[in-house]
Amino acid sequence: MTYPGAENDPTSSPVNEDMLAVERRRKEREAEYGVWVASQTIPWGTVNAFTAGMKVPASTVQRLKWDELGLVVKRDTKAGREVLERTGTAEPAELEKWAADDKAAAERARQQAAANEQTSAGGATTASARKSGGN
Repeated sequence: MTYPGAENDPTSSPVNEDMLAVERRRKEREAEYGVWVASQTIPWGTVNAFTAGMKVPASTVQRLKWDELGLVVKRDTKAGREVLERTGTAEPAELEKWAADDKAAAERARQQAAANEQTSAGGATTASARKSGGN
């Protein structure tokens, strides 16, 4: 990989075109296989082309409209998470992200519950004060 301005640095090593091509191909493959996951077994003729949790090429999903048929789901959706967790095919980065998301959601729920409890406790005190002092 090169850095911005490296082409102007006389001391830098020359750019390895083969490594750049490999990196481009890796990014293309990641874009092709990194979006969709099979939500169920997908048959192709008499064999199973994909089983639940397998990565499915985006070009295949677009061409055969498997998303409209419900055969695939996006990895980053709730349904995708459920499939990946159920099949055990989630990647470590996804597991870490979900753990952080779950922790943040639990903290928000705890704060909301505390705020609701304060509001309801404050409202009960105010209501009882009105009853005793208002009449």
